[in-house]
Amino acid sequence: MTTSFRTSVPTGFKFSAETMKLMKKRDELRANLVEYRAKNSDCQRVNKTPYDHRNPTYYVPAIATAERQLKDLEIQAIDAGKPLPDRDEFLAPVKARVAEYQRMVPALAGAVQAATEAVDNAIQKELPTLAAQAMKEADKAQAEYRTALEKVEAARIKMSGSVDRFIWAVSQGVLSAPMGRGWDGNIEDDINAWETDGNGRITAKCARDLGLVTTYSGDLVALPEFVADDDNDSAGPTTPFHSDHVSLGGAAYSANLGRFI
Repeated sequence: MTTSFRTSVPTGFKFSAETMKLMKKRDELRANLVEYRAKNSDCQRVNKTPYDHRNPTYYVPAIATAERQLKDLEIQAIDAGKPLPDRDEFLAPVKARVAEYQRMVPALAGAVQAATEAVDNAIQKELPTLAAQAMKEADKAQAEYRTALEKVEAARIKMSGSVDRFIWAVSQGVLSAPMGRGWDGNIEDDINAWETDGNGRITAKCARDLGLVTTYSGDLVALPEFVADDDNDSAGPTTPFHSDHVSLGGAAYSANLGRFI
């Protein structure tokens, strides 16, 4: 059904009781139309030649079915030597149902359209109230969002400091910050890069992502009990310039360059 709004009404508005009542009536009428069409779908005219746009041929399934049934009865009457059944009398109930369908569907659709227009008119009158309502909710959501961001940033700083201290301790002071992939201050990347095995150790992948094991500097882990074995590394521990691991980016390596000069 057509509506006076160019786009659909967003969800989340708190409408007045009167508008909600109109919406309920509209929805009930829509449901009635859908239900009626479904129960009487065989009364809907169907195009039997959809590809013939110039001379389409239509039929009504309910009437076509009744005519097939009538033909069977006529054959049975001939075989039994009885008079043929009255065609008009036999088809009358079906044709009456089809005629009712052809009247009911436009009537129901018209009722739905009228109800839709009533709802739209009610919403139009409420637009100032709805705008003020949405503005108040946006202000509240903005404050909540900023508070959440502050908490995220505080958590990022706390995590960054904890990881830095872990690296410094495990490398015996050789490294003071991560210098591997995924550690660029982006909280999502940092969280995904930090990974433990549940047994008090970081995973081998995490060690590479932290920069504790690299192509250029080799294995900088001084406390191996805090790093899990790499089950996928059949070539043994990484050594400088002989590694199957992805190398560090230049910026990340430069962050700890002073440790190697």
